[in-house]
Amino acid sequence: MSHLTIGQDAGLSSHASDDSDSASGYSFTATTSASSSSRKRPHAESTMDKFTNTLSDASTTLLNEMQVSHEQKADTKRVKLEYQIWSCEQKSCDIAAERQYEREAAAEQHAHELRVLEHQAKDNEEQAASRQEELTLKVKELELKLAFEKALAERLVLEKKI
Repeated sequence: MSHLTIGQDAGLSSHASDDSDSASGYSFTATTSASSSSRKRPHAESTMDKFTNTLSDASTTLLNEMQVSHEQKADTKRVKLEYQIWSCEQKSCDIAAERQYEREAAAEQHAHELRVLEHQAKDNEEQAASRQEELTLKVKELELKLAFEKALAERLVLEKKI
């Protein structure tokens, strides 16, 4: 079996296989130690370095895009939550304003009913005072009639005696 090392700086090596079991003839494995090889190919190392750099750039780009995507999703979720909070606050304010309006309307209705009752009470007092005045006059009229009848009866009694 012969070994050919390619791109050792990137930590990759390629092994050419003389075995008839291997279909492609190459297998790539990550390695951390430098292998000694009997044959080095500078062009292959350069190509592998380019491949490694391209792969590294692609993975960095993918990670950055995933991070940006994650941040965008988080921002979208945050904006949606902020909108829901704002919407709930608006609904709460609307409900509070509606309840305040209802309380004010009820208070105005009660105040109106109170004014009506006060007016009715004042009318009732005036009617009662007027009625009492009428009754007082009627009592005085009856007292005068009684006094007149008494005086008339006494005169009749006196006239009969005379």
